[in-house]
Amino acid sequence: MIQILSILLCISLSFAIGFGFLGYSYLLGYITTGIMLSRILNHNPENIHIIENLGELGLLLLIFMIGIEFNLIEFKQRWKQSTMVFSLQAIFSMLTAAIINFFYPMSLQLNLLLVCLFILSSTGIVFKLLDETGRTDTPEGSLISSILILQDLAV
Repeated sequence: MIQILSILLCISLSFAIGFGFLGYSYLLGYITTGIMLSRILNHNPENIHIIENLGELGLLLLIFMIGIEFNLIEFKQRWKQSTMVFSLQAIFSMLTAAIINFFYPMSLQLNLLLVCLFILSSTGIVFKLLDETGRTDTPEGSLISSILILQDLAV
C-alpha cells in the first residue's frame, strides 16, 4: 500500500509541477490528478482504503500548510472584523437554508447540514491563491485569512 501511495503522490506532484511550468496554478494540477485517479481507482473496491488514506494525507498537509501561513498576532488584531463577517455569513446561511426549507421541507439535521455546507470555506485553495498572487501579507489577505481560520474553527 505504501508503494501505491508513493506512486500516486509522484503522479500528483508531476501534474502539479507540469501545470506550474505552463503558468497555471499548482492546484489545477492537483485537481486534475484527483479527477483522473478517482476514475481509475473507483473501478476496484479494494482501492477504497487507498483513496481514504490519500484524502487523509491531503487534509493533514493542508492543515500543516495553514499552520505555517497562520499569524496569531494578525489574527488577534483582526478578531472583531473576522467575527463580524463570519456572523453575517452564518446568519445569511441560516436564512438561505430556511428559505430552501420553506420550499423543500427537510429534517432539522439535514437543514443544519445545509447551513454548515454554506459556511464551509475552501481555506486551502484560498490560501494557495493568496500565496501565488503575492497577497498573503496584504491587509486584505490577512483579513481573508483570519475569516477563513475562524470559519474552520467554528465548523
